[in-house]
Order: sequence, then C-alpha cells, then structure tokens
Amino acid sequence: MAEREPIRTSANGASARRRNARSSRRFRRHFLPIPQAGARSRQLVRERCAAWGIASVSEDAQLVVTELVSNAVEHAGTPLDVIVTLSDDSLHVAVHDGDPTPPRPQPVGQGRSRGRGLRLIEAVAASWGSVLADTGKVVWATLRIGSGRSVESCHGAAKG
Repeated sequence: MAEREPIRTSANGASARRRNARSSRRFRRHFLPIPQAGARSRQLVRERCAAWGIASVSEDAQLVVTELVSNAVEHAGTPLDVIVTLSDDSLHVAVHDGDPTPPRPQPVGQGRSRGRGLRLIEAVAASWGSVLADTGKVVWATLRIGSGRSVESCHGAAKG
C-alpha cells in the first residue's frame, strides 16, 4: 500500500469547512491533558453517534477520537478541544491542542508496541490531516458514512 501523507490545509480551508458545516450537527468539548480524556471523548462520540443515528461509523469514530486525543495528551500535553461535526455523508472528528508540531506517522516495525495510532486512522478514515491554528494545531479525520471501511479491515495496516 502506498504511503499517504496527511493533508495539511490553510486556515482559509478550515474556515470554508466551518461555513459549510453551518447546517450540520456539531459538538465541542474541552478536556484537560489527562489519561482519562481518551475514554471520556470515546464515550461522548459513541453517545453522539447513537443520537445522530450513525451507528455504521461509531466504532471507527471512537477509534479516531481515542487516537487523536491520546496523541494530544501524550505529545502536546496541553488542554484540548474535541470537535465532531456531522454532515450529510460524513463525520468529521478534530482535536485542537496547544502544540504547533504537526503529527507524523511512525514507521511500522516488528517489536514496536506503540506508534500505530496515525496508521490506524489512515486505514479507517477517508482523509486526515492537520492545520496550524492561532494556538497550536488541529488534527482531523473524516469518516464517510456507509463507506464500508471498518476497524476490522485496518488490522493489516497497523501491522505493516
């Protein structure tokens, strides 16, 4: 499988997405950089997917938000915001933290028990990337509703 670089967009691109999301459903939650933030964000995404009637992407969305939040807690160590937006055909999951350093997928190798999170996101998401913000960065992933991609199908991507 060919390597995919994360998409990096400008702040103007992020603004355009915000304008297009006006008619969509959205929630935002603030978290402190503590280990429990991943579990709490996962629970919120699971509840929101159920409320929005999009069970088909719930597992993937939970995986994505857990990985993004865990990375923010571990690498940025700053307070963070989780933003989840539902449009007609996709679910957009984003995490804003206070560190401007862009995420970089790590090479997958034997004996490595860590560093596979972005590879998992890459496997289940239609697209993902990061954008610099006034304070830190936003790392995001978009899941297509009804795409047929799933957590189960990505195990090979995480193993290499």
